[in-house]
Amino acid sequence: MFYDNYKTFLDNIFTGFLQQGIDAALFDLDHIAYQVSSDEEYDEFKPRLLSIAELVKEPLVDGRRVGVFMFRIPLLYKDYQIKTIELIAPVAGKTPKSELDHAEFLTGTTLEEFIAKYPRIPFDLGNLNRKEFPMIKLSLPNGSRVKFPRYPILADTKT
Repeated sequence: MFYDNYKTFLDNIFTGFLQQGIDAALFDLDHIAYQVSSDEEYDEFKPRLLSIAELVKEPLVDGRRVGVFMFRIPLLYKDYQIKTIELIAPVAGKTPKSELDHAEFLTGTTLEEFIAKYPRIPFDLGNLNRKEFPMIKLSLPNGSRVKFPRYPILADTKT
């Protein structure tokens, strides 16, 4: 499957956490995300995911489709079970590389407490107070990207 290198991808993220001095022991690995380079590729990969996962939702985020799929059999990584994956279409006019793009972790605290715990870490706070999908982002020194959402991806925050 197109995400087969997820273990190496996550190894790089956890190495990046160590390099930044971030204690990930209490994190819950919410999901991984795969970015495709075109809408056509999204349409090609979606049925492949449907053969092993259920489409839970497919909202438009920043004008692009983001499919959220729940694996019928979770992926395993160390002590984590990865139950969900995002399939992300590109923003109009852009052609990103097709690859595992980021992982999202729940911190076990509020985002504000998490930020205060690591005052020297250059978090991107641009989406901290966004109405839909509030989160903070971090680009690690090794090039890995992580996001820390306020809510799990499967949470229904509209109720």
